[in-house]
Amino acid sequence: MDIKGIVIDLVKKHKTTCPFELAKRLKIEVQFINLGKTVLGFYTKYYKIPIISINENADSMQQIFICFHEIGHHVLHKDINTPFLNKNTLFSTSKIEIEAHTFALEFLFFNKEIITEEDLDLYSVPRQLALLKKYAS
Repeated sequence: MDIKGIVIDLVKKHKTTCPFELAKRLKIEVQFINLGKTVLGFYTKYYKIPIISINENADSMQQIFICFHEIGHHVLHKDINTPFLNKNTLFSTSKIEIEAHTFALEFLFFNKEIITEEDLDLYSVPRQLALLKKYAS
């Protein structure tokens, strides 16, 4: 699966790298709700309506990463029930979670060759996930 190519196509088609605008253009409802201290977000469908739920308690920059991750599930895994994204699944070895992380990283750092620690800190992205972009390019 060429995730980078999919991201490039989405940016060209929708002319945005904002996850909330992209979700709107993909007709995905985005809701901010209290999901406690460990759940960051999740993607689901309710009567065929795609919905991304994002923890309202997450930092606003982390919410951008979460939204891209969940859009990744919508685009890459339309008919698969995905688990909650939580602080533990950031380090998941599950194929679908790695693909959603890679999708999010490709959007976050679109057209950026070098990712710095400051870039990662800005979005609360663990260093281990940055390796996914390195290998996905």
